[in-house]
Amino acid sequence: MTELFVAINAKYPHTNLAVRLLVAEAKKTDLPCAYIEHTINTGLQTVVSDILSFSPRVVSFSCYIWNINYIIKVAKALKSSQPDMQILLGGPEVSFDAEKVLAENPMIDFIIRGEGEQAHHDFAEYLLGKRKLSDCASLTYWQDEQILSTPIRIGNQFDTAPFPYPDINGLKNRVIYYEASRGCP
Repeated sequence: MTELFVAINAKYPHTNLAVRLLVAEAKKTDLPCAYIEHTINTGLQTVVSDILSFSPRVVSFSCYIWNINYIIKVAKALKSSQPDMQILLGGPEVSFDAEKVLAENPMIDFIIRGEGEQAHHDFAEYLLGKRKLSDCASLTYWQDEQILSTPIRIGNQFDTAPFPYPDINGLKNRVIYYEASRGCP
């Protein structure tokens, strides 16, 4: 498995739109990927064990105000267990202070800022050896102990995004989010 997207939801009935959209976009590049969902109430070791069971090269987290502290703990545990595993963060809680987040959390390797679809497409191409990090849109990352950022690219169109819930029957009694414009669904 190349990349595992991880959603840490506030409660079990919630679903995470971002990881579903990004997995669908990543599959357009043929990147081997999957996603899992847990909640902030799931035991830390349970989440870490679940992630490690996939043997991912990169673990990507969807970060919000309610889960960022938990995600930082998971990332630290992952890096102490698997130092070569790469950690990517994205979402509203890390988009605006990406350099500060990396500086305060050296176990984080990458942050995608802002809209994620095109930026992650570029990052997937990097993982597949088809693009340099410096050519990935909206990315903040470590290089030679320095924090670098590429320009933000905006303007992703929702009308080209794949439907993020292909198996909607498996989500009975859960909250399904769907965005018609940028911002909170």
